[in-house]
Amino acid sequence: MLATQVISRIRAAFDVEVTVGALFDTPTVADLAVAVKRAAIGIEGEADDFEEFEL
Repeated sequence: MLATQVISRIRAAFDVEVTVGALFDTPTVADLAVAVKRAAIGIEGEADDFEEFEL
């Protein structure tokens, strides 16, 4: 239930479409931020190396 609330707030704050799965696929807040940034700029799919994108 908390995961759904977090994703809902991310969607509202950043106007991006992020899945609940992304929350569990990203082990750190920094990795989640990269996933949100990727969604914001329209990069689809999974990132094997989250560090390739600067925040």
